[in-house]
Amino acid sequence: MVKAQLVTPVNKSQLGKRLRQIRAEIVFSGEQMFTQDDLEK
Repeated sequence: MVKAQLVTPVNKSQLGKRLRQIRAEIVFSGEQMFTQDDLEK
């Protein structure tokens, strides 16, 4: 059984920070970001 984790402001902040890091790495690599249309496909 998977235990659900509560999303606290600290967790949100850490998640947001990590997502921004990942985005920066993608942009730096020159890889194209997904558009809204890409995501909907």
